[in-house]
Amino acid sequence: MESEGDPHMGPRCREGCGLVRLTEEHSCVEALRAFADALEERGARLEHEARMAELRWNRREQFLLAQVTALQNETQVAALRYQRRLHQYLLRTSSIAAQIVGFYQRRESPTNMESQRTDSDEEHLQVR
Repeated sequence: MESEGDPHMGPRCREGCGLVRLTEEHSCVEALRAFADALEERGARLEHEARMAELRWNRREQFLLAQVTALQNETQVAALRYQRRLHQYLLRTSSIAAQIVGFYQRRESPTNMESQRTDSDEEHLQVR
């Protein structure tokens, strides 16, 4: 026994098209043409929606790529800034190290000179 279809939609055609019969006078050819037109319209609408979605996704992708590029540039600038600071700190520490070395060399230098004087004084005294 063939189902009469959804009670909310109406009975289905038993003559071959299988579409819902909207009226008592049903032409399968006209019903199939209307169904095909509705499908074409729906397909065109879906294609349009797909194109619009693709455009939105492309815009979003471009926006995100721009953000990634900006972040990469920002990190490069930060890296250069920290590299410059590190170089400045290294220069300062080497300058301080040079000052410390110079201080100890000057400090040792008079004692070396005094010991040299003492040696030369002893030689001078012995010669006389």
